[in-house]
Amino acid sequence: EDGYPSQEKGFQNMKIGVLSDTHGRLDSKITALFSGVEWILHAGDIGSYDVLIQLKEIAPVEAVRGNGDAAGLLELLPKKRVLLLAGKKVLLTHIGDPIEELIEILDGEGPLESFDIIICGHTHSPEMRFNEKTLFFNPGAASCKMCYLAPSVGLITLGNDEIQGEVISLDS
Repeated sequence: EDGYPSQEKGFQNMKIGVLSDTHGRLDSKITALFSGVEWILHAGDIGSYDVLIQLKEIAPVEAVRGNGDAAGLLELLPKKRVLLLAGKKVLLTHIGDPIEELIEILDGEGPLESFDIIICGHTHSPEMRFNEKTLFFNPGAASCKMCYLAPSVGLITLGNDEIQGEVISLDS
C-alpha cells in the first residue's frame, strides 16, 4: 500500500536478530542467540557471501552493503533497505552518522521522523537510543576483527505497539 517491501507475517510479537560488521566471520554463538527470530537484518560490512548463506539457515535475511564489502557484495546489495516489519517502518543502512550522510542515504524516503527504527553499523560501537518515537540502533561489530569493544549483536522485539531493543555481548 505505501510502496515499501513488506515482510508482514501477522505476528503479535516479532523478534528480529540484528548484526553488522561480521567482516567475513560468523561467530558460532549467533546461531543460538538468533534461534526463533522471524527476520535477521545485517547492517553491512558482511565480508563474505558465506555469512549470508549461514544466516539464511536461521531465518530470512535482509542485508545492505557496507563500505568495507568487496565488489561482489557491493553489486548484489543496496545501500539502504526500507522495510515494514510488524507495522513498523524500518530503515536499514550501514552508515548512520553523521546525520547529513544519513539524510542523503534516505534520498526521498521521507524524514528521519517517519521511521520507527533506524538500524546502522559501521562504528563498531553498540548504540541504542530513542529520539522521540524513533529507535536508533547499532548492534556493534559482530566480529572481533576490527572491534573496539567486545563483539556484539542485537535483538529487537516488536509487539503491542512497542519496540524493545537489546545489545548482547558475544564475549559472555
